[in-house]
Amino acid sequence: MLTHYLEGALSDLRDLIKITNLDIEDIKLAKNDPQFDGLSLKEEKLKSFETKKAMIDHEISLLMTQNPDKDLPQLLNNEQHTSLDSLKTELSTLRDVNKAYAKLVLTVSNLYNSFLEKLPEIKKEEVSDDEVESRIKDLLKRSGKLVDVDNPLEIGDVAIFDFEGFIDDKAFEGGKAEGYLLEIGSGSGNLTRELLKKNN
Repeated sequence: MLTHYLEGALSDLRDLIKITNLDIEDIKLAKNDPQFDGLSLKEEKLKSFETKKAMIDHEISLLMTQNPDKDLPQLLNNEQHTSLDSLKTELSTLRDVNKAYAKLVLTVSNLYNSFLEKLPEIKKEEVSDDEVESRIKDLLKRSGKLVDVDNPLEIGDVAIFDFEGFIDDKAFEGGKAEGYLLEIGSGSGNLTRELLKKNN
């Protein structure tokens, strides 16, 4: 069983190294999504390795308990010795790869934070209740329904009328309109100017 656990632990370590190397390449290319997507796989491999390592420790402890007169190197076969050496090498490699990844993450984090510090501060503009109320009234006034009334026109009222313009008693192109809306006092209702523009 010890050989089986050693092989499984080595496989998990190699997968973790491969995933971390891919993370390093992704961070260099500013590809964040694959890193986030791979987190669950990384955690799964890490848990799997920890479980197998616990089983390796248990198997070695059992061998030592059953053979108190022998040292550990005498209890292991050549394949197990090779696997243990490989395990140490891969653990060292994983440490180095994680260190390189951590440096890149820290560098990117520091860069991001320095960008944030250089952004101009956005100040919220204070708005009084009166300003809000005035704006609401203005919006309501502009989006209100037009209603027929029977009183003299006042500033802000809207007049609807039909007209036709003539020059030398002849109607001209663009000088006629039906249902023309004109807000009284808006400054946009200089009909003479508008009609002359259309005629020239």
